[in-house]
Formats: sequence, C-alpha cells, structure tokens
Amino acid sequence: MVMKTSKTKLGSIALLTAGLVSAAGQSPAYGQLDEIIVTAQKREQNLQDIPGAVSAVSAETVRMAGLLTIEDLQTLSPSVSVSSVNIFGQSTIINMRGVGTSSTNVGLESAVGFFLDGVYRSRSGLGVGDLVDIDRIEVLRGPQGTLFGKNTSAGAIHVITQKPTHEFEGMAEATFGNLDAKRIRAFVNAPVMEDKLALRVSGGYSRRDGWITDVTSGADYNDLDRWNVRSKILWEPTNSLDVLIIGDWSEADETTQVALRSANGPVPSALFGPLSLATGGVLIDPPNPPSLETSLNDGARGEFSDRGISAEVNWDFGPATFTSISAYRNYESFALKDGDNTAVDLFLTDFTFDQEMFTQEARIAGLWEDPPLIHSVDWLAGFYFSKETIGSMANFPAQTQTQTVLSFFSSLFGAALPPTAFAGPPDGGGFQTRSSDGTSYSGFAHATINLTDRLALTGGARFNRERKIANTVDNTVAGIGNNLIGFQGNFTELDDERFTDEEWTGEVALHFDWTDDIMTYAKFAHGFKAGGANIDGGGAGTALVPADPIYDSETSNNYEIGVRSQFWNGNATLNVTGFLTQFNDFQLQSFDGVSFILSNVSGVRSRGVEVDAVVSPLEGLLLAGGLAFIDADFDDGVTNGFAVLGDSQLPSSPKWAGNLSGTYRYPLPNTGVTVVGHGEISFRSRTNLDSTALSSTAIQNGYSLVNGRLAVQSNDDGWEVALWCRNCGDKHYSIFAFEGFLAGTFEVIGTPRTWGATLTGRF
Repeated sequence: MVMKTSKTKLGSIALLTAGLVSAAGQSPAYGQLDEIIVTAQKREQNLQDIPGAVSAVSAETVRMAGLLTIEDLQTLSPSVSVSSVNIFGQSTIINMRGVGTSSTNVGLESAVGFFLDGVYRSRSGLGVGDLVDIDRIEVLRGPQGTLFGKNTSAGAIHVITQKPTHEFEGMAEATFGNLDAKRIRAFVNAPVMEDKLALRVSGGYSRRDGWITDVTSGADYNDLDRWNVRSKILWEPTNSLDVLIIGDWSEADETTQVALRSANGPVPSALFGPLSLATGGVLIDPPNPPSLETSLNDGARGEFSDRGISAEVNWDFGPATFTSISAYRNYESFALKDGDNTAVDLFLTDFTFDQEMFTQEARIAGLWEDPPLIHSVDWLAGFYFSKETIGSMANFPAQTQTQTVLSFFSSLFGAALPPTAFAGPPDGGGFQTRSSDGTSYSGFAHATINLTDRLALTGGARFNRERKIANTVDNTVAGIGNNLIGFQGNFTELDDERFTDEEWTGEVALHFDWTDDIMTYAKFAHGFKAGGANIDGGGAGTALVPADPIYDSETSNNYEIGVRSQFWNGNATLNVTGFLTQFNDFQLQSFDGVSFILSNVSGVRSRGVEVDAVVSPLEGLLLAGGLAFIDADFDDGVTNGFAVLGDSQLPSSPKWAGNLSGTYRYPLPNTGVTVVGHGEISFRSRTNLDSTALSSTAIQNGYSLVNGRLAVQSNDDGWEVALWCRNCGDKHYSIFAFEGFLAGTFEVIGTPRTWGATLTGRF
C-alpha cells in the first residue's frame, strides 16, 4: 500500500487542521459512500486520512436538513451548541465539546474561531447569517494552535461558499411557511472570459413573524427580516495563477431575542405586580414560558449591517504554491432592549456596536517527494496579521418607575447599602462608551512527514503576539452596588489600559494506516485565546470597590486518540475519538445577582468520546448518526470570585448529545422524477444554562428535536418541490438562561415548530 499523501491545491482557502468523517457530512449516495474531500491542513485531502476531529457538512446536507443559520448546525453536530441571546450575530455564543466563551461581553473574543471563506471573524456571531450558496461547513473540534489565525482554544467553524465556475448556471428558490414566513434565495454563475474570468452572484431575503406575543400591546418578538448579497470574481490569467475577489453585504432589522421569566425572584409579585399594572401591563405570574407570552413596557429591536471584501491569490511557481488572503470587514449594530424584561418601567437600554477588522495571511506550501530515508514531506509555512477596532455605547435613560424600585430596596436593605449606592445624575440616567484596539502577529509552520508507506508524523508550531489598548468612559448611573439589573454605578474609567502577551502554540500527531481502510492516530495540541482589558460595564470596579480590568489569556492542552475506518466494501464508515482537554485561565463571566464578574479560572476540563457512523445499506438509502459523551466541568474547589463552582458541569454543556438521520431516494419509473425523503432526530441531555453553572432554576431537562423533509425533484436536478418541518413535535426548550435578581430567572426559548414548502428551479 502507498501512503495517501495530500496535494497542494490552487484556490485552497480552508483553515482546517484536522478531519473526521461526520454523520452529517455525507451527501446522499447510491450504495458506496462518496469520498469526502476537504481543504484540511490547507490542502486537499480525504477526510478519512487526517489525524484529528472535524466534521464536514456538505451543501446537499445543508439543503436536506433545512439549515438556515449556524444555529441550526447543532442538530447535526452533537459536540456543538449555538445560541443567540440578544441581537442576532453580535451575541451568538458557540460552544464546542462543552466549552466556549460564556459571555456576550463585547471585549471578549470567542474560544471557538469562526471563519468565512478563509477569513477570520473575531466574534463568533459575526457573519453567521443565512446559509446561501454554501459549498460545505467544516467543524473542527479541539484547540487549533497552528494553522488558524488566532483564538481557537476550543475549536473552529469554517463556512465555505461556492466558487465561480466557467459554466453558465443559476438557481432560484422560494419558501413559504407558517408564521407568515417568506424566503427567497438565488445565485447566478456566468463565464465572462472563456477559462479566464468568471462571476458568481448570490443573495437572499428572509422574513418571518415573531412567535413570542406581548399580551399587553399585541406585538410579537423574535421575528426575522434580513437580506444578504455576495459577489465573487475569479480571474485565472494563467494555469499557475488565480485571483478570487469576494464582496458581501448583509443587513437585518428585526426584534431582538426576548427572554421569558421561568422562575420567581425574591419579590416579583409584591413589587413588580402593582408596578406592571400601573404601566398598563401585567406580571405573568406564575411564570409560564411554554405560553410564549410576555408583557413589556418597551420594545425590543435590533439592526445590524455586516459587509466586507477579501482577495485571495494563489500562485503555483513550480516547487511550491504561494497563497495570500487579504480581507477588510465592518460590522455595525443597534439594539433597543427592555432590560428588566417586564412591564415595569424600570430599565431601558439602547446599545450600539461597531467593529472594523483588517486581516492578512500569507503562506507557502509544497511537497518534497524524495527526501533521504523517508517517503515524502508535505510542508507549509506562513504569517498572519490582524488589526481590529471595536467600539460601543450603551445608554441608560431614566424611567418613570426607576426611583420607586430603588427606594423599595433602600428600605429593604437599609444600612446594608453604602451611602453612595444611589449617587448619580439627578435624572438617574447615564451612558457608557467602550473601545478597544487590538493587533495580532503570528508566524507558523506545519508539515506531514511520511516516515514509511504506513506511518506518518504531523506537527506544527505557531508564535503568537497580541497587543490591545482599551478605553471606557462612564457617566454614572443610579444603582445599587456595582450593578443591579443593568444599572451601572460609579464606575472607574479606563484610559489607554494596555495588554500584551506572547504564546507558542502547536500540535503533533502520529498516525498509522493498518490497512487501506483503517487508520489510528494519537495527537497533542496546545491552544491559546488572548486576554485583554475588560471593557464591559464596571470592568475596573468602582471607587469603593476597585477591580483589576486586565484578564489573562486562556490556554488549552488537548490529548486525543482516534480510529478512522471504512468497511463493507466502502458502504460504511465508523469513526471514534477520545479526548481530554485541560483549560488554564479560562475566561468566565458570571452574574452574582448584583454585578457581572469577569474572572480567569483554572481547573476547567473537557473529556469524552465521540462516535460517528455512516452506512448505505442499499441503493438510494443513507443512514447517519453521531453520539457524544462530554464531561465538561470545573475541578473541585474552583471559584469565580464569589462562589465555589466545585464539580459542576460547564454552562450549556449536556453530557450526552446525539443525532440520527436518514435519506432515501426513489426514482419513479418512467417519470423522470425522484422522490426524496429525509428525517432526523437530535437529542441533548440535562443542561444547566446559567453562566454560573450553579443555578437550580436555569436547568433545561433533556429533550429531542425531530425534523423532516419530503421532496419531488427532476432527475436532472432542474426543479424541486419540497414540504418540510423543523421541530416537528413543537418541543418547548430553552437555549440560554440568566438570573434577573429582582424578577427571577429568565430563559431564551428555542424556535418552536416551523413548517412550509420550498420551490427550487435550476438552469
């Protein structure tokens, strides 16, 4: 047997460093499973040949499963959980193997790196809009310390869209569904100069009514109203040079996520009941989230604009290939939110956020085919640079019942409050401005050394340097202590607070092909996520209780073993991965009932086993399944500064998660059409959704979700008519929770049953 070496590929833009056949990643096949090719390790390879853990979700799977956004990905990838807890995109949290960034703090970067067409996005939610014209989604599990841009201490997700081709083609798709849903998607691909220049333009528009009702005003929340467009130009002046330019723009104007009260606080009925009535609203008591009802005195709106341009150049000059990816991104958002989540006229905030980022990656890769003593060396080296500027402003205008609530707690706590607890402007209003400038430099090298025709050693190293400068301005706002249901008070400002750090990261893996179809590997990887200065409200504390605004960088060490196998004449795959990841200085933000506290905690660990299987037992039928056992917890005695976290499971981390799907294609004889049925079920075990991981009222019990699709399509793929449903059983479940202190526990609810029909035409 000859060792299957990878080949460098012009146009390779992926940033993935490891691969594992995914239960979700196979396209429907007839009998023998299709080979899955990914640009892992930044070169084309068969997914089964790569030592590590990544799943690849194909364009066909995206269509069959009805994936609309990255949030839907968790139904196909058991090790991933995604939640959007406020304005879409800006506050999207991605966890992998039970670990992620536990906060919507604008200064924190994500532990799970997000990449779109090779370009790093510093906040995991940015750019995760509608999945239009997708080629595949690659989900990398575990820390990635070599080939990625930065900040991938827990994993990475890479979305790759379709590239222009030199053939004229197009697609138009229209969807209609319940909640008055309407969605249009389309693309057109056109050759401009034969074999030299091609253009591809894609875009979409989505709208849907909300599904949480305000019982007082009749308004609905959690609606959709967004559009996006992407244009790509591929220029290939010679056989050895190609240039890909991508420009995209997306916008949304819709309600933000509204949280529903799921448990009473200390005094909700005594205080909030009468005050709610006074505003013409009601206090929904007892709490009843399954009713999908709320009563707010202020609206909940969100707007965002996300745009950017990138240029990728690939030049094959013989011995090696040079690749350069340059990108500029800008994201702006505005959110108006009823901060107390009740009808009490207590707390309103409007929040603006702006982010600009320039990134540059350059690398050179080649294959040394006949080195002395060994078979070959597949090598790569490069550098990465990024510069990011973020700014935000939060306004807290005084409300008519603010003083009433503060006076109540003054009488309730009395002398327990410091004399300055209610200090602030006469109107009780205020604002905060926050900004941070970050610069990142890194150099990296990576190689696969094929020692024999069966044994190979893969490894790499990266040197990272991070520098950040933070500033905040606080116009004092009336409040109790540092923070009460969002009322900030007497904060210390930051003036050019600086943070600098350097870290070596990397990986090494030994893999052995026992046969053509069975490979085993052992791997170690060291990951890194930069620290910085806490620019969230109260990051530097108050004059009475000062705090160190600097939080340290987060690092991770991952130990992994795995088996990759194919059998039954290529009709089945079975892959098993065992892992242990230890995090040091884990960046944790938690709410103590009064203040948001950002701290570094050591003793965070994730360990478990992942199993993926795919089988095609007969022509036209594909079955796929995945199962993950993940024990992600705090070590005994770990504290976040105000509470001992002990041996509790990390927030938003179920111990068990899995999925099972089936697709069957049946060509109707003598008709020219095929009937395609697709169904999937995913489940997650009991999960604590609160960021402290200690709340007894923020528990989501185990649940299952069922999705289905039935389609009739022409055999030449010219048209398709499909009926579909997601969460077909209308299961009620929560994706995020927090303690509101005064009014109780609040939960962000997962999307209820949606259904509809989709008509697709291709030419």
